Amino acid sequence: MPSWGPWRSRPFRYVWVGESLSMVGDASYQIVFVWLVLSISRSPAVLAAVVVGTSVPRAVLLLLGGAVTDRVSARTVMLSSHLVRGVALAILTARLLRPRILPRAAPAARRGGVGTRCL
Repeated sequence: MPSWGPWRSRPFRYVWVGESLSMVGDASYQIVFVWLVLSISRSPAVLAAVVVGTSVPRAVLLLLGGAVTDRVSARTVMLSSHLVRGVALAILTARLLRPRILPRAAPAARRGGVGTRCL
């Protein structure tokens, strides 16, 4: 008989399923965002600038996120991070529904990068 270990815990199963869905959403977001930037700008230079704009906050805050998680409840950090990313994506969506899209998209993408690296 296999040992179920942490799978016996309902909260663990909820967190595992939620984080798995979040990872699928993150991967989808990155692919769709690249397509969106290229379809609007048709410029590899603009795409590079947007990708750097989303990657720099992730790289800078990677260690900070780990340090915060060591001092604060991991649950609080995880929920806060998801909240920041959700708000950033809502802002990005709202801005994309208006004219003059790209100048407004980059700041929201950076905020999404900040939320991602706090995990």
